[in-house]
Amino acid sequence: MNTTPGQTPGGKANGISGTLKQIKQAFTAYQVAKATFLTSLSEFVSHLDPENLMLEELAKQDVIGILCCPLVSDVVPGSQASALQSLSALSAAAPVLSQSIVSSGILDSIIGLSLNHSSATVQAAADSVVESVAGASPNFAGRLLESGVVSGLCTQLTAPGQKMVKEAAVSAISALMSSHVTHAELICHQSPVLSILTDVLSVPPQPDRRGGNGGGGGGGGGGGEEDQSYALVQGVVRTLASTARYSAELAEFVVAGGSLPYIAGLVRGSHSVNTPPLLKATALNCLSHIARHNASLAEAVLQTGVANGAIACLTDVLVPKVRRAAVALLLQLAQKTPALAVAIVRDGAPAAVTRHLQLESSNPSDQLTGLTLVGTLASYTLESSKAMIDSGAANEMLVALKRAAGALTSAVDGSNLDTRNSLTNGGGG
Repeated sequence: MNTTPGQTPGGKANGISGTLKQIKQAFTAYQVAKATFLTSLSEFVSHLDPENLMLEELAKQDVIGILCCPLVSDVVPGSQASALQSLSALSAAAPVLSQSIVSSGILDSIIGLSLNHSSATVQAAADSVVESVAGASPNFAGRLLESGVVSGLCTQLTAPGQKMVKEAAVSAISALMSSHVTHAELICHQSPVLSILTDVLSVPPQPDRRGGNGGGGGGGGGGGEEDQSYALVQGVVRTLASTARYSAELAEFVVAGGSLPYIAGLVRGSHSVNTPPLLKATALNCLSHIARHNASLAEAVLQTGVANGAIACLTDVLVPKVRRAAVALLLQLAQKTPALAVAIVRDGAPAAVTRHLQLESSNPSDQLTGLTLVGTLASYTLESSKAMIDSGAANEMLVALKRAAGALTSAVDGSNLDTRNSLTNGGGG
């Protein structure tokens, strides 16, 4: 054993022990300081001022550079997740900061490592960065697609895992789809996204119970064995809607993916728990985007048996958004072919649309779609026309026209009065 003169082996061990303690304290201090920094930064980015003075100061301090290296690759999952969450918030706040994230070269690390991290919190935070960057610019979304981000998001949706990860993955996919029609086409043609989203819809949604979502995706196998949260299902339906609205081709992709029966089921309330109003409105809106392109797609929507559910939604007293989404869908269906219009009439639309017009009587702009539906349904056959008259819908249309005429007369009278006052004042000058 080597010792210095006058130093006992025990004395040397004591000296090393003290140094080891100092090393441990130094790293503990680093972790504490790092956590304090990230907590403070999170507070800053969640309370940005309207003038963006705080944002400018953060940019001056090279906040993106500090977050990108080394914090988004930190070995402590909590620190990595916090850094990613701050990156997401900053990207959402200013497109120029999204440019800094793209330019930093960190995207490959986020896509290759963070999306596949063992921590669900890190995965969800990485997804939020993808969502923010994709939403900032179509060019940035294209850069993410080139980096292979869709594959990682698909893996998250098909692997056993927490609902928070799946919800974040769907939001990221939605942002990519919505960024540009060419991106939506690329994703639909080159990935199984639509079939995976349909698989998510195939599991009946249940009220979100986040308290029971304890760590690590334990308990349950793949997505087919877990109850889906309403938030997840709503995100999926919204993504399908934004895809279908682009073109008939993409709407046909959505239909071919097999999602129509599940979306219609949300409208009909076929699940064990009643569909929440916001989710029902989102489903109605999605079906409208599919049906709007052509008669073939409209017929595919009607064949799901959704008409009765949509007609029932016309008279939703509590949630205007539901009844307005329902009347928009029925109008899209009715405008395509006489056969579709007649089918809607025979399913009971006249009485429901009459009540709908009464509910919207104080909102002329929102009543317009219902009035258009009345005219459309009445225009095809004598049977349909008589049904609209017998239901009282035609009378509601006359009331609306009289109200509009009265408003127009008042507006003209007011304009004439202003003109006379102007002339009088001018003459007096």
